[in-house]
Amino acid sequence: MTLIEFYDSEPIKNVMAAMALRPDHVVYICDRKMISDRRREAVKLLLKRRGLDTTVNFYNVNASSPEAIREILERARRLFEGCVVDFTGGRELMLLEAGIFCKENHLPGFYIDLQNSRFINVFGCEELGRQFQWPSFYVEDMLCASGASMDGYGHYLPDFAEPDMARDIDAVFDLILRHGSSWAGMVSFLQQAVKLANERGEHQLEVDCPRALEVHSRLTVTCNPRLMALLYDTGVVIELPAKPGRIRFRFKNEAMKKCLPNHGIWLELFAYQTAKRLHYFDDVRNSVVIDWDGSYVDFCDAKNEVDLLLIRGVKPVFVSCKMGVPTPLALSEIRLLSERFGGTLAKTVLLTATDVVHSNPSIYKRAKELGVAVIDQNDLKNRKLGEQLLAVAENAFCYRL
Repeated sequence: MTLIEFYDSEPIKNVMAAMALRPDHVVYICDRKMISDRRREAVKLLLKRRGLDTTVNFYNVNASSPEAIREILERARRLFEGCVVDFTGGRELMLLEAGIFCKENHLPGFYIDLQNSRFINVFGCEELGRQFQWPSFYVEDMLCASGASMDGYGHYLPDFAEPDMARDIDAVFDLILRHGSSWAGMVSFLQQAVKLANERGEHQLEVDCPRALEVHSRLTVTCNPRLMALLYDTGVVIELPAKPGRIRFRFKNEAMKKCLPNHGIWLELFAYQTAKRLHYFDDVRNSVVIDWDGSYVDFCDAKNEVDLLLIRGVKPVFVSCKMGVPTPLALSEIRLLSERFGGTLAKTVLLTATDVVHSNPSIYKRAKELGVAVIDQNDLKNRKLGEQLLAVAENAFCYRL
């Protein structure tokens, strides 16, 4: 079978049918003003990643010329056997001419309704509709389709399969929600305590230091005894005998030593764990670094980090996690990344541990105007994070303002 595609600015439209039907050949008819070498290579690389043994051909055309479009269609029909036309992507004039051409030459054609996951038979594709297998994307597939790549992870990630890790994440995040106003100070103390231990060459789990630590001449951080006692209760740190005026404890494991002094990581970890527990998304990743042009050798590449990326089928959800009140810049950045790499199928979420509806209603309203779902402290405290992520993915999210 030969699949005739009209190249579209939205990457998923260019590869969806090929991944589902696995044809022998794919012919891309491209607006010569739109296509580039990098975009051609992105399509080829993705189909190769998915294990397709498919030959790919690109034909450039003047998308404003009906005669040129018809000539390319006729050439494809002569050169390749078993041509089937995909009407999902492409410019309006291209699709109009293709419809007339298919009707005149009795060529089969179909349309994929990506929003509603429907295969629509246009001309003679009843059997193809039965064969159509809806693919699922991974993060690497989604980025590859747009000419980008995943360049690892932005920060340390614990082994989520490690014994007690799920329980420990729940316990620490619950503590943070209940004592959010004091937690930042406790993190500052833990950061300084671990830093001093490492500077002394004590790269182990145990910490022995004064209860008050000088960061510099004008800043001293102190251990919050109440929060420390609560951490002891969770078991993520173990209390050890100490001399007067000092504190001595041992982190439960290396993961806790790395994560407890990191203020922002806990919302990401809890959100990741919540999404995985839903057993709804096909891929769940956090701290994903995106290389915009997919090059692994150019160290000056534009790169961005996405705190949490979820994919259901071919529909991604981009999530920005903010422990504090989100800024307009954070809102704009996650919206840009969602549009650039997810297209019109993507959903965008701003997840914050603050009560943003009351603390910064202007940000909330701006997010609503941009179509960015806001999940905040109220949802977290009411154990509705998973419910809200599902609502976003299924187009059922409701704003409170």
